[in-house]
Amino acid sequence: MFKGEKETLSGIAVSTAHLSDKDKAYLNELACQYRTNEMLEMEVPFIAERRYGYILKLYSEQIKPSLSLPYDNLINIINAAIENKYDFLEFDCDAQTYSDIDVYE
Repeated sequence: MFKGEKETLSGIAVSTAHLSDKDKAYLNELACQYRTNEMLEMEVPFIAERRYGYILKLYSEQIKPSLSLPYDNLINIINAAIENKYDFLEFDCDAQTYSDIDVYE
């Protein structure tokens, strides 16, 4: 089982403290639409809302928001992860905070 070439994926964890209420509302809407299959074209190919945050699978190119909802840091964080060649982005309450990103909590 699982013989042959391996696909290696890389990810980064970012604290949910970097998400404003607008960012969280945006992610909640994306996750809801993903679960109900309502989006034809999404910012990310996969998003899951978790008890303490979110996990996103990323495309290889930068995104433009598809929802007409306000956001603060979210799109910049996603695009920075893509620029740095990450395949996954995890927002978690216990993850690292970064000094060059606004903190809301």
